[in-house]
Amino acid sequence: MFKWLEKYFTFSRTERNGIMILLLLSFLVLMAPRIYYYFKPVQHADNSKYKAEIDAFVNGGNKSPHEDDFTDTITAIITGANRKSDTGQIASKLPRHTNYFYFDPNKIGVEEWERLGFTEKQAQSIELYKQKGGKFYRAQDLMRLYVLDEDHYYKLKPFVRIDTAGLPKRNYNRY
Repeated sequence: MFKWLEKYFTFSRTERNGIMILLLLSFLVLMAPRIYYYFKPVQHADNSKYKAEIDAFVNGGNKSPHEDDFTDTITAIITGANRKSDTGQIASKLPRHTNYFYFDPNKIGVEEWERLGFTEKQAQSIELYKQKGGKFYRAQDLMRLYVLDEDHYYKLKPFVRIDTAGLPKRNYNRY
């Protein structure tokens, strides 16, 4: 009765030998990483070149040999040294003078954005956003600008005056 079923699930001697070899090879491949790590020699890390810094740290915060280099690097970053502007002059990264005034972000240009503390490149980025169809319907919409960080937003927020008469209605409750 089950001869047809038995015909599909029986293996000849060579097929059984092939399956056994395949299982053995699979087992060896799966066990090879474990066997390799068992016989692999242990390598110890050489910390001798960091010994002076480790001793300085352990002994109570004496200056490390590289601390002066680190301080010089931080000072250079803060003062803007080694940074060149488009004209080839060294550009200063000191805070820009900001003159706050009431403004409508939909109507002001690059010069006004610069007076609000943005760089020329940031102001051009905002203008490009407006040229591509971006509109500001409320003060919170300024946060969509990648060039505006949260601190700068909270400084500008009291001065934002958006004229909604010329803007289409926007439904904020649709989501």
